[in-house]
Amino acid sequence: MSKAKKELASSFLTGGGGLHFEENVQASFVGLMLAGGYAPCLSNWPITKIKLQGRHADYNTDDLIVFTEDNKSGRKRRLLGQVKHGAKITAKDPIFKEVIQAAWSDFNNSEIFTKGRNGDVIGLITGPLNTTDIDSVRPLLERARQVEDHKEFFKDIALTKFTSDTTREKLEAFKVNLKIANDNKDLAESDLHEFLKHFHLLS
Repeated sequence: MSKAKKELASSFLTGGGGLHFEENVQASFVGLMLAGGYAPCLSNWPITKIKLQGRHADYNTDDLIVFTEDNKSGRKRRLLGQVKHGAKITAKDPIFKEVIQAAWSDFNNSEIFTKGRNGDVIGLITGPLNTTDIDSVRPLLERARQVEDHKEFFKDIALTKFTSDTTREKLEAFKVNLKIANDNKDLAESDLHEFLKHFHLLS
């Protein structure tokens, strides 16, 4: 990255650009709730509550927690949102590393996160995504949700006709950072697959 680009990125963050972006995202979700809209990545259930800066409530993915509820059954689901304007889905990106560490902690805390097909979700909410992330990361996460189990998922990932080299690089970025978050221990394939099923990339 050039010196000029570094200064621009630093100016955006230290000048309040990142905070302004986060506040805009939070306001958008509050607007959704007031308008009777639905949260992305969840069932079409009304938003009943939004918690901002949820660290005091033991959330690590804490910028935005969106609560929804089915009026008929009373079932509830949550979207745990981390708002990061400049995140890049790479193995060495420090912002992505921070996001994954927080997400892995919450994912394994049964008091604030419910796993399973109809469970809670974690969302990384970013600024405009580059073409690589749109074409590689989102299909990776969607494939994780579509397959029957982790064996089918990793079999598909290994096949060229299903997956590009770039997508495999993005999977490696998740694996590297999840290992760090997991006390430098490799995740079982089943656990990695389960995490990816619950993780969403939103722009």
